[in-house]
Amino acid sequence: MKEQYELYYNKTLLGILTVKNDKYFYEVSDEINQVLDQIFDFLKTNQCGDSFPFFEKRIEDMKKFNLTELKYQTDNYKLIKISDE
Repeated sequence: MKEQYELYYNKTLLGILTVKNDKYFYEVSDEINQVLDQIFDFLKTNQCGDSFPFFEKRIEDMKKFNLTELKYQTDNYKLIKISDE
């Protein structure tokens, strides 16, 4: 199973997250240069691994409440599910 999500900071696309076979792949967007000083360091580079707590909790909440989009009131990040194969 493969899922893809877009991650935004305010209205700027930061990157695309792909979850496949319980592995997390994060690809940085070109737009990220506009907000580099405002975001977490781990979002500045492509990432891959067995765990990505920042995303895991958000995806868990999206599934729990059957959402395709999630934005917490406590920060400026928004995660949007863009595919589910």
